[in-house]
Amino acid sequence: MSLNPTRPEDLGPILLLVNNIEVVYHDIIQVLRGVSLKVPEGRITALLGPNGAGKTTTLRAISGLLIPEDGEVVRGEILYQGKPIHNRPPEEIVVRIELPGLDKEDCTVQVEGNTLVVSGEKRFDRDTVGAHYHIMERAYGRFERSIPLPRNVDVEGAQAGFKNGVLTVRLPKTGSASSKRIAIH
Repeated sequence: MSLNPTRPEDLGPILLLVNNIEVVYHDIIQVLRGVSLKVPEGRITALLGPNGAGKTTTLRAISGLLIPEDGEVVRGEILYQGKPIHNRPPEEIVVRIELPGLDKEDCTVQVEGNTLVVSGEKRFDRDTVGAHYHIMERAYGRFERSIPLPRNVDVEGAQAGFKNGVLTVRLPKTGSASSKRIAIH
């Protein structure tokens, strides 16, 4: 197989197909027209162009991040592994936060209305003993981050995990505003 195939049959299985999409903002402003793209399985594809060329809008259309009030795919189709994904909102919000040096026991995660609140405390103790010296260092620091959520989430279905210093919180996109503390696994 060549590095730059010229025939469609040389591409192999298509992972993502964007076929002649048109995106309109506010039911009146056409921002994309006739955009098509094929991404073969196992290949890397880059969107290149000047500012205002529609790269971000194309990526938002593919990922389902077009806000319904602002824009939608009105023509064409977006297929992932052969299944349509255009105009379909993601089922959950995923938040990843790097917390180096912390353990899951040092953090708390909770949803308050439409806000994800992550808080915790970092504790650092170090003793170094040498032949003619003894150094003791201690540092403590508390943090809290409030992350606004774009919509109500199902707090009963929320999950949080902590691995290798990264906290991952998964919030299903349904339900009404409420509050709950989420256990970290």
